[in-house]
Amino acid sequence: MSISISSNIKITLFFIVSIFLIRINSQPTHDIFGSCQGGGKDDEYKSQTDIDKAITQLISNASNTYFSNISTGSGSDQFDALYYCRYDFSLQTCKSCVESAFEIAHSCLPNKESDRYFEECMVYYSNNSISTEREGMSRMATNGGRNLTVEEQSNFRQILDKTISNLINNVSSEFNTSSRNFATTSEKYSSTETLYAVGQCNPYIASTNCSTCLQGIFEWFMTPNSIKDVTYAQILSPICRLSYLLSNEELSRPWNFEGYIARHLNVSPSSFSGTRGSSILGAIIANVALCLKLLL
Repeated sequence: MSISISSNIKITLFFIVSIFLIRINSQPTHDIFGSCQGGGKDDEYKSQTDIDKAITQLISNASNTYFSNISTGSGSDQFDALYYCRYDFSLQTCKSCVESAFEIAHSCLPNKESDRYFEECMVYYSNNSISTEREGMSRMATNGGRNLTVEEQSNFRQILDKTISNLINNVSSEFNTSSRNFATTSEKYSSTETLYAVGQCNPYIASTNCSTCLQGIFEWFMTPNSIKDVTYAQILSPICRLSYLLSNEELSRPWNFEGYIARHLNVSPSSFSGTRGSSILGAIIANVALCLKLLL
């Protein structure tokens, strides 16, 4: 008696085995957080065959390029996905990160929207077009660091604003030179501490839109936060991201802020999420939902 396996099952098995085999030789990466959105029947894909093929293709692309996007399906089953990696990490690290991130994001299916952010990369998929930052697009942030004294707070904010302004200008300038929306910068804070910052946008948006996105997520992040508690932050969206860290160590390149925080903080940084054009939603619950989904 012969046993037949449907095309859908074959594709899914191929995806799982491919991820497993690649992960054996993967480079260590640093997960920050992410989310699954939706969950009702109207927010679920009916078929995952083409989706698994698309994700496998994106993972393959990460061997050769720091950014790639793909679109498949139509209507309620439209699947748009992308990844982008930090340009200061190697392509080998980029591919390892994309593999790890999509492995987690894949567990959100059949939900129609998910993102996952690592220090080295991010991945995102949605049922909606993701060519530009749109109303309702997710924004996330994690923050922490040492407490500043009352005397330090005003000075730190001035240096932070100056550093981020320089960073955004550098990102735009770099795009005009290399077509890469990416830059790093640093500013001496004291005789023993330096403020490091990294900024990046997806390469398909214009440099002016990149600047607007970076400035927007920084202002979104700073609005509810007391500066005395925020000497480290990762501020993230599917279109752009920026990070900063006040450190008493000279960081080696590529700067790994999440790794530094993991080594030097006894408690995890706090996280929250929101959307473009919305108020802050409070403490993030998306990771809890993801963990529960993985356990079920």
